[in-house]
Amino acid sequence: MTLRSLISAPMTTRPRFRVANPLIVFAVLGLSLAGCRPNASAPNAADSNAPGSNATDTSQSVSDARLADGKAIDIVVVIQAPNSKHEFTLSGVKSGETVEALMRSIDEVPVEITGSGVTAFVNEIDGVSTSGSEGWTYKIDGAHAEQGIGSTTLTTSGTITWTFGSYEKQ
Repeated sequence: MTLRSLISAPMTTRPRFRVANPLIVFAVLGLSLAGCRPNASAPNAADSNAPGSNATDTSQSVSDARLADGKAIDIVVVIQAPNSKHEFTLSGVKSGETVEALMRSIDEVPVEITGSGVTAFVNEIDGVSTSGSEGWTYKIDGAHAEQGIGSTTLTTSGTITWTFGSYEKQ
């Protein structure tokens, strides 16, 4: 019997469906709800350093390993625009903060960011806007960033260098 024939059939001729075993219903319901939790299968970042944990921390950190999470760190921000260069130090940055949060908090130059978290994107710094073939990229302690600004966490003191230019050249 097809679905169309079941829908169009009179109520008296439709087959009756019964639940054979309530345990099956609860098992299916439990499995479907377990998959609906946010980050249900994602490892807990706090557990990534626990003994016996197989979780890996994929966040990129500044290379100086002097400070632990939650402590205040100093971040030097260098912005190299086509016709200007700015350099300033942000003291008291909380270890574990993302580059996105750091860039949103600076007052030294105007920064325009769209999106948030994994979709955060720097559109403009100090009046210099991203275009189709040119834009802002950043390095942490001289190494190109491997993740976006919303995914990269700062765990120790260091330098973030922003450079504007052609994507092909970088």
